[in-house]
Amino acid sequence: MKYIRFYLDFKHTCLCLLAGLFLSLNASANTCTSTGNGSWDDASTWSCGQVPGCGDTIVIAANQTVQINHGQVDLSACSPSNYVRVNGTLKFANGFKLRLNCGSIVQVMSGGHIMAGNGNGNNNLIEICGNIVWNAACGDLAGPLSMPSYDCVLPITLSSFTAEKYKGDDVIIRWTTSSEINNDYFVIEKSANGKDFSELSTVDGAGNSTSNLYYNVTDDRPFNPVSYYRLKQVDYDGTTTYSNIVAVRMSGKDFESLTMQSDYDNGAIRATLVGSYKGKAQYHLSDILGNDILSGTVQTIDGINEIKLDASALARSVYYFSIRNENDVLTKKIFY
Repeated sequence: MKYIRFYLDFKHTCLCLLAGLFLSLNASANTCTSTGNGSWDDASTWSCGQVPGCGDTIVIAANQTVQINHGQVDLSACSPSNYVRVNGTLKFANGFKLRLNCGSIVQVMSGGHIMAGNGNGNNNLIEICGNIVWNAACGDLAGPLSMPSYDCVLPITLSSFTAEKYKGDDVIIRWTTSSEINNDYFVIEKSANGKDFSELSTVDGAGNSTSNLYYNVTDDRPFNPVSYYRLKQVDYDGTTTYSNIVAVRMSGKDFESLTMQSDYDNGAIRATLVGSYKGKAQYHLSDILGNDILSGTVQTIDGINEIKLDASALARSVYYFSIRNENDVLTKKIFY
């Protein structure tokens, strides 16, 4: 009996010591619950009577909206960590961020929301332990979900990716990112058929960035007649994503063929131009003496282009139709 009593007294003493230690470690922590709609950095928004700080449990009550709109909320250097529970709405004004330290949790409950406001990309974000787990590019979120286990952030925001002929027979590949997260490097890949790709070059990424960054690579040995390109992005953990595929025509004429048709019923002459040129081209319709009868400018595409001329005032005769750009010209005779 003495041994049993000693064990129970010892166990009770240990539990009391542990409870006391827990209370001492969290003596300065509060539970701060929103009391209505308001700003995060306004003490009157919170039941604890102050702006939430290190170690606090932060609760946004149901049907209430708390905005981060007057400054950055930076608790990344805190010890202990924070717990944020969103039953209502946590809304970000453009350009503001919530940074929490390692071990922190953001719990969005059923019926809870995170709203990006007017931000985009990394203008607004939630960061835990130095890792961005949500940004405005993800859009508005609805619970239930938990961060950091939930991570919607794309490694890069690719603003543009293009390829075009450059200085003779070279091709220049350009791309722009508006944000990068944990981006290790890029691989530019090329293909002769648009299906089987091989590595052309690698370019270091910026790691993390919220600014517009501009990159380019030159291919001095593109495939003929068409060279295809795509961009592969590689994270620090080896995760990869791919861009869309772009193509550059390296050989062949701008204008491949031109056919003409007289449309007497509608008082028109119709020209069908096939080519790869994308841009403005000048056309002329002249008589057998070389006099210019009709002229104009058309915007051509890569493929089939239909051009209709108003011939209602023309006499029945032989005419010559020509179309040209800086590099090419085609001429056809037509009887109308």
